[in-house]
Amino acid sequence: MDHDARGVASSPWPKLPADVLSEIAARLHDAGDFVRFRAACRPWHEVLPPARAPSFLPWILEEYDSSIDDPHVLLCSPFSASRTQHLLPHPAIRGTSIQGSDASGGRVLAVPDEGRTAALVNPLDVHDAASLPPVPRSKSRRDKWGSASGAVVSSNGAVVFHTLRHQEDYFFAAIQLRPGEPSWEKVDVPYAVGLLELDDDERRAAALWSSAVVPGAACRVAALPPRPDLDSERYVLEFRGELLCADVFLQPNSATWSVRVHAMQAEDDGWRRRGDTDHLCLFLGLSSFAMDAREFAGSAEVTGGCAYFFLRRLHKEREEQPLGRILLYRYSFQSGTATFVDELSTMVIPTWFIPRPRMSPLLPRVQ
Repeated sequence: MDHDARGVASSPWPKLPADVLSEIAARLHDAGDFVRFRAACRPWHEVLPPARAPSFLPWILEEYDSSIDDPHVLLCSPFSASRTQHLLPHPAIRGTSIQGSDASGGRVLAVPDEGRTAALVNPLDVHDAASLPPVPRSKSRRDKWGSASGAVVSSNGAVVFHTLRHQEDYFFAAIQLRPGEPSWEKVDVPYAVGLLELDDDERRAAALWSSAVVPGAACRVAALPPRPDLDSERYVLEFRGELLCADVFLQPNSATWSVRVHAMQAEDDGWRRRGDTDHLCLFLGLSSFAMDAREFAGSAEVTGGCAYFFLRRLHKEREEQPLGRILLYRYSFQSGTATFVDELSTMVIPTWFIPRPRMSPLLPRVQ
């Protein structure tokens, strides 16, 4: 053990073996903890290459009014012990709406109100923003590529804009941009028999199915499972070759919230109830995705067989001034119970995204 000038034993932390430091860093699933770890000293910064960064816990992003002169974005780490919240100005998001995230690359899809191209933006790094190619112009006013609820980003990085077109009848239309491709391509997704008009969830399912679940195959639009309740909240997502449909609903004659999951694969004729959720952790919101809990060893937040979802609670402090709050809950498929996690000071259902913090390079050593 090292000693200082007074003969007092000093900590050998900077001299820990590289494999020990790598093991510690791999268990830092909070992005803030990971940044602080690598900023502690030069040996800790150099031990873990960026390609070996751990799987980070999701953060919450909520865009405030983009029509104001200086819009800002609320970034919140709901699982951090410090409960740090950030109000971060971001020029690349000005005049846009956040329509989803890419689930793994640390970027969100910012779609402009008009006059500009969409972009994939890292909310934690103003220099990490990639503009998408211009969207093809449409001859019909009814085609609004990238309008509200009209865009998804699949887990393979493909960006899909989808809409309903109207000629003799309504039909589904979509264009997608695959990673590395220079321009948009048309997506052909034929209707299922008897399905004449699609709601937002069915359009999202068709877009994800075409871009991520069975890329390049004969895609189709399939009617979603029946809703368990008229007031239920529905989320459509994909995970490793499966299309998932998750419903959050209030159990009959009860004050208990429940989550039900259906799944469909390329070889399936239709939806089936997904009973095996042992390794799945669902994050349901404006942008929804699933994670494999086995990638989060030692994490108490991401465990198999659970789902996180938001509820909007309305209340009044004064009769003339209604206020709202968004509540975050965690549901356990094992026990069938939902427990309260956090209350957010917002009235808008936020977006889940995986943080990708910017790691500044070290300055050269002074000789």
